[in-house]
Amino acid sequence: MNGFQDIDCFCLSLGRFDITAIVMSTSRAAILDIIETRIASLTGIHTIDVREQMASTKHRYDLVHIT
Repeated sequence: MNGFQDIDCFCLSLGRFDITAIVMSTSRAAILDIIETRIASLTGIHTIDVREQMASTKHRYDLVHIT
């Protein structure tokens, strides 16, 4: 996945999605272009589900007690 300067993060996950990509760009049209021309053309990609993030909650790891 090297060479994707527009993609901030690739995450492997369990469950419904195998890979999650966080794509940041200046417009929705630019993101659509990245998805259609670069991500969809990768070998092994069968379906793409796009979700736009509307808000972000800051995580406070100091409030979590892990035992």
